[in-house]
Amino acid sequence: MKAQDAAAINNPSRTTQVGSHLDDVKGPNRFPVTRITAANTPYNIAADDYLVVVDTFAGAVDVNLPDIVGQNGRVLVIQKSSKVTNVLSLRALATPSAVIDSPENEFSEESIVNFTEAERAYMMLIADEARLTWWVISQGGTFDGGPTVDPGPVFQGFIPANNNDFSWANQGGASVAVRDTVITLTAPNTDSTSFNYRVRYKSAPATPWTLVVYQDNDVFDDESFLKAGVLFRESSSGKFEIMEFEGPGGNGPVLRINDMASPTSNAGGGQVAARNNLGFKPNWFRIGDNGTNRTFEISYDGIHWAKAFADRGRTTFLTANQIGFAVDNANSTTGIPNELHMSIYHWVEA
Repeated sequence: MKAQDAAAINNPSRTTQVGSHLDDVKGPNRFPVTRITAANTPYNIAADDYLVVVDTFAGAVDVNLPDIVGQNGRVLVIQKSSKVTNVLSLRALATPSAVIDSPENEFSEESIVNFTEAERAYMMLIADEARLTWWVISQGGTFDGGPTVDPGPVFQGFIPANNNDFSWANQGGASVAVRDTVITLTAPNTDSTSFNYRVRYKSAPATPWTLVVYQDNDVFDDESFLKAGVLFRESSSGKFEIMEFEGPGGNGPVLRINDMASPTSNAGGGQVAARNNLGFKPNWFRIGDNGTNRTFEISYDGIHWAKAFADRGRTTFLTANQIGFAVDNANSTTGIPNELHMSIYHWVEA
Protein backbone atom coordinates (compact mmCIF):
# COMPACT_ATOMS: atom_id res chain seq x y z
CA MET A 1 0.00 0.00 0.00
CA LYS A 2 1.33 3.44 -0.87
CA ALA A 3 2.05 5.91 1.89
CA GLN A 4 -0.63 8.32 0.74
CA ASP A 5 -3.26 5.57 0.88
CA ALA A 6 -2.27 4.59 4.39
CA ALA A 7 -2.49 8.22 5.43
CA ALA A 8 -5.93 8.51 3.91
CA ILE A 9 -7.17 5.42 5.73
CA ASN A 10 -6.11 6.92 9.05
CA ASN A 11 -7.44 10.39 8.30
CA PRO A 12 -9.30 11.38 11.48
CA SER A 13 -11.38 14.00 9.67
CA ARG A 14 -13.30 11.43 7.60
CA THR A 15 -16.85 10.69 8.71
CA THR A 16 -19.25 8.88 6.39
CA GLN A 17 -22.87 8.02 6.97
CA VAL A 18 -24.86 7.07 3.88
CA GLY A 19 -28.53 6.40 4.45
CA SER A 20 -27.80 4.41 7.59
CA HIS A 21 -27.82 4.35 11.34
CA LEU A 22 -24.06 3.75 11.62
CA ASP A 23 -22.52 5.84 14.38
CA ASP A 24 -20.03 8.40 13.12
CA VAL A 25 -16.48 7.18 12.62
CA LYS A 26 -14.17 9.69 14.22
CA GLY A 27 -10.78 9.90 15.86
CA PRO A 28 -7.27 8.90 14.82
CA ASN A 29 -6.44 5.42 13.52
CA ARG A 30 -10.06 4.51 12.79
CA PHE A 31 -10.80 2.81 9.50
CA PRO A 32 -13.39 4.98 7.67
CA VAL A 33 -16.64 3.08 7.18
CA THR A 34 -19.51 3.74 4.78
CA ARG A 35 -22.68 1.75 5.46
CA ILE A 36 -25.35 1.43 2.78
CA THR A 37 -28.65 -0.40 2.43
CA ALA A 38 -31.13 -1.23 -0.33
CA ALA A 39 -32.43 2.34 -0.01
CA ASN A 40 -29.13 3.58 -1.48
CA THR A 41 -28.98 1.30 -4.53
CA PRO A 42 -27.31 1.83 -6.89
CA TYR A 43 -24.44 3.28 -4.87
CA ASN A 44 -21.50 4.89 -6.66
CA ILE A 45 -18.19 4.41 -4.87
CA ALA A 46 -16.94 7.80 -3.73
CA ALA A 47 -13.36 9.02 -3.88
CA ASP A 48 -12.91 8.70 -0.11
CA ASP A 49 -14.61 5.32 0.39
CA TYR A 50 -12.31 2.64 1.77
CA LEU A 51 -14.52 0.16 3.65
CA VAL A 52 -18.09 -0.11 2.33
CA VAL A 53 -20.42 -2.26 4.45
CA VAL A 54 -23.53 -3.31 2.53
CA ASP A 55 -26.64 -4.50 4.37
CA THR A 56 -28.89 -6.40 1.95
CA PHE A 57 -31.52 -7.37 4.50
CA ALA A 58 -34.14 -5.15 2.83
CA GLY A 59 -33.24 -6.06 -0.74
CA ALA A 60 -30.55 -6.50 -3.38
CA VAL A 61 -27.92 -3.76 -3.72
CA ASP A 62 -25.82 -2.68 -6.72
CA VAL A 63 -22.50 -0.99 -6.07
CA ASN A 64 -20.80 0.78 -8.97
CA LEU A 65 -17.02 0.72 -8.93
CA PRO A 66 -15.31 4.09 -9.34
CA ASP A 67 -14.36 5.91 -12.48
CA ILE A 68 -10.73 5.52 -13.48
CA VAL A 69 -9.99 9.15 -12.59
CA GLY A 70 -7.96 9.43 -9.39
CA GLN A 71 -8.09 5.73 -8.54
CA ASN A 72 -4.49 4.66 -9.13
CA GLY A 73 -3.14 2.57 -6.24
CA ARG A 74 -6.46 2.70 -4.43
CA VAL A 75 -7.35 0.05 -1.84
CA LEU A 76 -11.05 -0.72 -1.50
CA VAL A 77 -12.78 -3.24 0.77
CA ILE A 78 -16.45 -4.14 0.27
CA GLN A 79 -18.29 -6.20 2.90
CA LYS A 80 -21.71 -7.83 2.58
CA SER A 81 -22.94 -7.94 6.17
CA SER A 82 -26.28 -9.78 5.84
CA LYS A 83 -26.44 -13.52 5.30
CA VAL A 84 -29.65 -13.44 3.31
CA THR A 85 -30.55 -14.47 -0.22
CA ASN A 86 -30.56 -10.89 -1.48
CA VAL A 87 -27.53 -10.29 -3.68
CA LEU A 88 -24.81 -7.66 -3.55
CA SER A 89 -23.53 -6.96 -7.08
CA LEU A 90 -20.34 -5.03 -7.79
CA ARG A 91 -20.49 -3.43 -11.22
CA ALA A 92 -17.98 -1.71 -13.46
CA LEU A 93 -19.57 1.16 -15.32
CA ALA A 94 -16.67 2.53 -17.32
CA THR A 95 -16.84 5.21 -19.95
CA PRO A 96 -17.02 3.76 -23.49
CA SER A 97 -13.36 4.54 -24.17
CA ALA A 98 -12.11 2.82 -21.04
CA VAL A 99 -11.61 -0.84 -20.35
CA ILE A 100 -12.08 -2.57 -17.02
CA ASP A 101 -9.52 -5.32 -16.51
CA SER A 102 -9.07 -8.22 -14.19
CA PRO A 103 -6.09 -10.53 -14.62
CA GLU A 104 -6.53 -12.22 -18.03
CA ASN A 105 -10.02 -10.74 -18.55
CA GLU A 106 -11.51 -7.50 -19.81
CA PHE A 107 -14.94 -6.02 -19.19
CA SER A 108 -16.61 -2.94 -20.55
CA GLU A 109 -19.62 -2.88 -18.27
CA GLU A 110 -22.02 -4.73 -16.01
CA SER A 111 -21.61 -7.33 -13.31
CA ILE A 112 -18.21 -8.23 -11.91
CA VAL A 113 -18.82 -9.94 -8.58
CA ASN A 114 -22.06 -11.22 -7.06
CA PHE A 115 -22.22 -12.11 -3.38
CA THR A 116 -25.04 -14.23 -1.98
CA GLU A 117 -23.56 -14.83 1.48
CA ALA A 118 -21.88 -12.59 4.03
CA GLU A 119 -18.53 -12.04 2.34
CA ARG A 120 -15.86 -9.50 1.48
CA ALA A 121 -14.06 -8.41 -1.67
CA TYR A 122 -10.59 -6.98 -1.23
CA MET A 123 -9.76 -4.87 -4.29
CA MET A 124 -6.61 -3.14 -5.52
CA LEU A 125 -7.28 -0.60 -8.27
CA ILE A 126 -4.54 0.38 -10.70
CA ALA A 127 -5.31 3.04 -13.32
CA ASP A 128 -3.76 4.99 -16.14
CA GLU A 129 -5.44 7.52 -18.41
CA ALA A 130 -7.38 4.89 -20.34
CA ARG A 131 -7.57 1.76 -18.25
CA LEU A 132 -8.63 0.63 -14.80
CA THR A 133 -7.12 -2.68 -13.73
CA TRP A 134 -8.44 -4.37 -10.62
CA TRP A 135 -7.69 -7.48 -8.65
CA VAL A 136 -10.37 -9.10 -6.52
CA ILE A 137 -9.45 -11.29 -3.57
CA SER A 138 -12.73 -12.84 -2.56
CA GLN A 139 -13.52 -15.05 0.43
CA GLY A 140 -16.31 -16.95 -1.25
CA GLY A 141 -18.89 -15.50 -3.62
CA THR A 142 -19.45 -15.96 -7.32
CA PHE A 143 -16.90 -14.22 -9.51
CA ASP A 144 -18.37 -13.50 -12.95
CA GLY A 145 -15.72 -13.82 -15.60
CA GLY A 146 -12.40 -13.84 -13.78
CA PRO A 147 -10.22 -15.75 -11.35
CA THR A 148 -10.28 -15.21 -7.61
CA VAL A 149 -7.31 -15.51 -5.30
CA ASP A 150 -7.52 -16.95 -1.79
CA PRO A 151 -5.04 -15.01 0.36
CA GLY A 152 -5.58 -17.19 3.42
CA PRO A 153 -6.88 -15.74 6.68
CA VAL A 154 -6.91 -11.95 6.63
CA PHE A 155 -8.28 -9.57 9.26
CA GLN A 156 -9.16 -6.23 7.68
CA GLY A 157 -10.38 -4.15 10.62
CA PHE A 158 -13.28 -3.90 13.04
CA ILE A 159 -16.92 -3.76 11.93
CA PRO A 160 -18.82 -1.89 14.64
CA ALA A 161 -22.16 -2.78 16.17
CA ASN A 162 -25.06 -0.33 16.05
CA ASN A 163 -25.96 0.67 19.60
CA ASN A 164 -29.49 1.61 18.55
CA ASP A 165 -30.24 -2.03 17.72
CA PHE A 166 -30.00 -3.07 21.39
CA SER A 167 -32.51 -2.95 24.26
CA TRP A 168 -32.05 -3.16 28.02
CA ALA A 169 -32.89 -5.88 30.50
CA ASN A 170 -32.38 -4.93 34.16
CA GLN A 171 -30.63 -1.65 33.35
CA GLY A 172 -30.63 -0.30 36.90
CA GLY A 173 -27.83 2.22 37.22
CA ALA A 174 -25.97 0.90 34.18
CA SER A 175 -25.31 2.98 31.06
CA VAL A 176 -23.87 2.72 27.57
CA ALA A 177 -21.71 5.18 25.68
CA VAL A 178 -20.47 5.17 22.07
CA ARG A 179 -17.08 6.64 21.30
CA ASP A 180 -15.31 6.17 17.95
CA THR A 181 -17.91 3.43 17.17
CA VAL A 182 -16.94 1.43 20.30
CA ILE A 183 -19.90 0.61 22.56
CA THR A 184 -19.02 0.57 26.27
CA LEU A 185 -21.38 -0.87 28.86
CA THR A 186 -20.76 0.47 32.37
CA ALA A 187 -22.28 -1.02 35.53
CA PRO A 188 -21.93 0.37 39.07
CA ASN A 189 -20.81 -1.86 41.93
CA THR A 190 -23.67 -3.59 43.75
CA ASP A 191 -21.78 -4.38 47.00
CA SER A 192 -23.47 -7.77 46.96
CA THR A 193 -22.69 -11.30 45.84
CA SER A 194 -26.19 -11.67 44.39
CA PHE A 195 -26.60 -11.93 40.61
CA ASN A 196 -27.35 -8.59 38.99
CA TYR A 197 -26.57 -8.73 35.27
CA ARG A 198 -26.99 -5.57 33.19
CA VAL A 199 -28.02 -6.89 29.78
CA ARG A 200 -28.02 -5.44 26.26
CA TYR A 201 -29.85 -7.61 23.72
CA LYS A 202 -31.16 -7.58 20.14
CA SER A 203 -32.83 -9.95 17.69
CA ALA A 204 -30.75 -12.90 16.50
CA PRO A 205 -30.26 -13.56 12.78
CA ALA A 206 -32.22 -16.30 11.04
CA THR A 207 -30.89 -19.78 11.81
CA PRO A 208 -28.22 -20.91 11.01
CA TRP A 209 -26.08 -18.03 12.20
CA THR A 210 -22.83 -17.09 13.89
CA LEU A 211 -21.87 -13.99 15.86
CA VAL A 212 -18.24 -12.82 16.01
CA VAL A 213 -17.41 -10.28 18.71
CA TYR A 214 -14.22 -8.50 19.74
CA GLN A 215 -14.75 -7.32 23.31
CA ASP A 216 -12.66 -6.11 26.21
CA ASN A 217 -13.55 -5.88 29.88
CA ASP A 218 -12.01 -5.13 33.25
CA VAL A 219 -12.91 -8.36 35.05
CA PHE A 220 -10.02 -8.51 37.54
CA ASP A 221 -8.03 -11.60 38.44
CA ASP A 222 -8.35 -11.01 42.16
CA GLU A 223 -11.95 -9.85 42.53
CA SER A 224 -14.66 -12.47 42.93
CA PHE A 225 -18.08 -12.38 41.22
CA LEU A 226 -17.26 -9.86 38.46
CA LYS A 227 -18.61 -11.12 35.13
CA ALA A 228 -18.73 -10.03 31.46
CA GLY A 229 -19.65 -11.94 28.31
CA VAL A 230 -21.81 -12.52 25.22
CA LEU A 231 -25.12 -14.33 25.36
CA PHE A 232 -28.03 -16.19 23.82
CA ARG A 233 -31.45 -15.00 25.05
CA GLU A 234 -35.04 -16.26 24.82
CA SER A 235 -37.48 -13.36 24.55
CA SER A 236 -40.57 -15.17 25.85
CA SER A 237 -39.03 -16.18 29.19
CA GLY A 238 -36.14 -13.74 29.60
CA LYS A 239 -33.76 -16.67 30.12
CA PHE A 240 -30.24 -16.27 28.82
CA GLU A 241 -27.11 -18.37 28.46
CA ILE A 242 -23.87 -16.42 28.66
CA MET A 243 -20.28 -17.30 27.73
CA GLU A 244 -18.38 -15.06 30.11
CA PHE A 245 -15.30 -14.31 32.13
CA GLU A 246 -15.70 -14.42 35.88
CA GLY A 247 -13.20 -13.16 38.44
CA PRO A 248 -12.84 -16.11 40.84
CA GLY A 249 -10.71 -14.27 43.39
CA GLY A 250 -6.99 -14.69 42.80
CA ASN A 251 -6.92 -17.62 40.36
CA GLY A 252 -7.15 -15.71 37.09
CA PRO A 253 -10.40 -15.08 35.21
CA VAL A 254 -12.43 -18.20 34.51
CA LEU A 255 -14.13 -18.65 31.16
CA ARG A 256 -17.49 -20.33 31.67
CA ILE A 257 -21.05 -20.87 30.47
CA ASN A 258 -23.74 -19.77 32.88
CA ASP A 259 -27.50 -20.43 32.59
CA MET A 260 -29.64 -17.62 33.96
CA ALA A 261 -33.41 -17.70 34.54
CA SER A 262 -33.31 -13.90 34.72
CA PRO A 263 -30.66 -11.20 35.24
CA THR A 264 -30.95 -11.72 39.01
CA SER A 265 -31.58 -15.47 39.28
CA ASN A 266 -29.59 -18.40 37.98
CA ALA A 267 -31.09 -21.69 36.79
CA GLY A 268 -30.26 -24.69 38.97
CA GLY A 269 -26.52 -24.60 39.55
CA GLY A 270 -26.13 -21.83 36.99
CA GLN A 271 -22.65 -22.77 35.79
CA VAL A 272 -22.78 -25.32 32.98
CA ALA A 273 -19.08 -25.56 32.14
CA ALA A 274 -15.87 -23.72 33.01
CA ARG A 275 -12.27 -23.47 31.85
CA ASN A 276 -9.54 -22.35 34.24
CA ASN A 277 -5.95 -21.28 33.54
CA LEU A 278 -6.39 -20.56 29.85
CA GLY A 279 -3.00 -18.89 29.69
CA PHE A 280 -4.49 -15.83 28.01
CA LYS A 281 -7.69 -13.83 28.20
CA PRO A 282 -9.14 -13.96 24.67
CA ASN A 283 -10.91 -10.90 23.34
CA TRP A 284 -12.53 -12.73 20.42
CA PHE A 285 -15.74 -14.66 21.05
CA ARG A 286 -17.77 -16.57 18.47
CA ILE A 287 -21.14 -18.08 19.32
CA GLY A 288 -23.67 -19.57 16.96
CA ASP A 289 -26.76 -21.63 16.25
CA ASN A 290 -26.25 -24.11 13.41
CA GLY A 291 -29.84 -25.34 13.47
CA THR A 292 -28.99 -28.31 15.68
CA ASN A 293 -26.66 -26.98 18.38
CA ARG A 294 -25.45 -23.81 20.01
CA THR A 295 -21.68 -23.37 19.62
CA PHE A 296 -18.98 -21.61 21.68
CA GLU A 297 -15.55 -20.60 20.36
CA ILE A 298 -12.67 -18.27 21.26
CA SER A 299 -9.72 -16.82 19.37
CA TYR A 300 -6.59 -14.82 20.09
CA ASP A 301 -6.55 -13.09 16.68
CA GLY A 302 -10.04 -13.33 15.14
CA ILE A 303 -8.75 -15.69 12.46
CA HIS A 304 -7.87 -18.97 14.16
CA TRP A 305 -10.67 -20.36 16.33
CA ALA A 306 -10.79 -23.00 19.07
CA LYS A 307 -13.84 -24.68 20.55
CA ALA A 308 -14.21 -23.32 24.07
CA PHE A 309 -16.95 -25.71 25.18
CA ALA A 310 -18.89 -28.66 23.85
CA ASP A 311 -21.90 -27.85 21.69
CA ARG A 312 -25.29 -27.72 23.40
CA GLY A 313 -28.61 -28.60 21.80
CA ARG A 314 -30.26 -25.48 20.46
CA THR A 315 -33.38 -26.07 22.61
CA THR A 316 -31.47 -27.07 25.77
CA PHE A 317 -32.52 -24.72 28.62
CA LEU A 318 -33.81 -22.14 26.11
CA THR A 319 -34.48 -21.56 22.42
CA ALA A 320 -32.61 -18.40 21.60
CA ASN A 321 -34.12 -15.76 19.33
CA GLN A 322 -31.99 -12.92 20.71
CA ILE A 323 -28.29 -12.25 21.25
CA GLY A 324 -26.42 -9.71 23.32
CA PHE A 325 -23.79 -8.92 25.92
CA ALA A 326 -23.86 -8.28 29.66
CA VAL A 327 -21.83 -7.50 32.77
CA ASP A 328 -22.43 -8.24 36.45
CA ASN A 329 -20.57 -6.00 38.92
CA ALA A 330 -21.36 -8.03 42.02
CA ASN A 331 -18.72 -7.88 44.76
CA SER A 332 -19.29 -7.90 48.51
CA THR A 333 -15.76 -7.44 49.82
CA THR A 334 -13.89 -4.37 48.62
CA GLY A 335 -16.37 -2.53 46.43
CA ILE A 336 -13.74 -2.54 43.70
CA PRO A 337 -14.16 -1.69 40.92
CA ASN A 338 -16.72 1.05 41.53
CA GLU A 339 -17.64 0.57 37.87
CA LEU A 340 -17.27 -2.49 35.65
CA HIS A 341 -16.85 -1.94 31.92
CA MET A 342 -17.26 -4.06 28.80
CA SER A 343 -16.46 -2.57 25.39
CA ILE A 344 -17.66 -3.95 22.04
CA TYR A 345 -15.29 -3.11 19.17
CA HIS A 346 -16.43 -5.62 16.55
CA TRP A 347 -19.84 -7.24 16.04
CA VAL A 348 -20.55 -9.28 12.91
CA GLU A 349 -23.58 -11.51 12.42
CA ALA A 350 -23.50 -13.97 9.55
